[in-house]
Amino acid sequence: MLIAPDYAPEAIELLTRKKNRILLRLKTMDLPAHLFKSLLNGVIQQDTDLAMEEARLLESGYERGPGERPGV
Repeated sequence: MLIAPDYAPEAIELLTRKKNRILLRLKTMDLPAHLFKSLLNGVIQQDTDLAMEEARLLESGYERGPGERPGV
């Protein structure tokens, strides 16, 4: 399965040669600033999360790094 915003015609021709390959186009969506959800006894308003996280800002909660085994 391949997902991309767009494909060149030559790329589509090349990629569709393989059997059972799925090509999907990623559509852009304008999300509302607030979402409303109904609950049993009312409604809640939820702000849409439009922030994009960056890998350099993420921290691990573990002392070991990825792929490291304990006690090594």
